[in-house]
Amino acid sequence: MRKIKLLFLICFLNFFLISCQTVKEKTDAIVEKENKKLSQYIGKSSDELKTELGNPDEDYKNENGNIELVYKTKKYGIPCERKFEVNSRSLVIGFDYYKYTKTRWLHAWASIMPFHYNDGSEFSYHNFIEGDQWNDYAGGIIFGQKMSKHLGIFLEGKYNKYWNREWYDFKCGVNYVIF
Repeated sequence: MRKIKLLFLICFLNFFLISCQTVKEKTDAIVEKENKKLSQYIGKSSDELKTELGNPDEDYKNENGNIELVYKTKKYGIPCERKFEVNSRSLVIGFDYYKYTKTRWLHAWASIMPFHYNDGSEFSYHNFIEGDQWNDYAGGIIFGQKMSKHLGIFLEGKYNKYWNREWYDFKCGVNYVIF
């Protein structure tokens, strides 16, 4: 009996890991296509964005004082939301893509920070670099799949480059809803 349980557990883990890889490959392809499409707007003016995508469904000022333009669509009955952050110089500095169904969801984002404030303090990063400005950027993707009423899996990957330091992480896990 013990050997049967062990064999069942090994088969389940093998199936789970193979499924994670398949989901990751499909998700990466979708996100790469969407990122390529949306990243063409980074660094362009908000007027160019509105010319190509039309007027946003929502626009508001976020906590950083930048304007966020939100475009909402439905494809095959599945809601999709794209957000673009526009700084005070009217340059697009980031996008956010969110798509979800009852059993799956996908969230991808990218941001670039091309301008940095120098407060003149002795600890300012401006004191440690040549030149006055540099580019910091970040991006990531999260994909989730609901397997049953209580069980789900997720994949998450993030990449960051701030202050000339790069780091990334990747996670794959299981969610279990108790209630």
